[in-house]
Amino acid sequence: MRCRSGVIDLPLRLTITLFIIALSLPIADAALQHQQQEEAVRECRAQAASLLDVATLVFHQGEGSTRIFRVDIPQSTSIVVLEGALLLEYEGRNAGMVKVGTPSFLLVTESPMTLTDGDMIRLSSIRVDGSPAVGVCPA
Repeated sequence: MRCRSGVIDLPLRLTITLFIIALSLPIADAALQHQQQEEAVRECRAQAASLLDVATLVFHQGEGSTRIFRVDIPQSTSIVVLEGALLLEYEGRNAGMVKVGTPSFLLVTESPMTLTDGDMIRLSSIRVDGSPAVGVCPA
């Protein structure tokens, strides 16, 4: 006589296995999305640091010095230029800040400027109220 319990248990085991897989997929997807966000913000932070390096170079070279900078960041991120820092955004939400280091200087724009991938900006050493600063404007 044949044992049919193995045949009967097979659909139940498959159902339980599929149920466990179905429960783990949203968790895996959330982890992947979080990893992608972290990578995008990391690339944006590196680009903001490069922008500040160029701004520091312009500041040290003195009044009249100018450099063009091309923004190369992931599509989901942006950089907002403020007076003393660069605000990092991911999908429109705050994702961090990179502050101007030493020496401290102002980044001067007409209003907070939002930079996205491919934007070209001009960094110029200027004076504001007698103090040296770096002007930021579209190139």
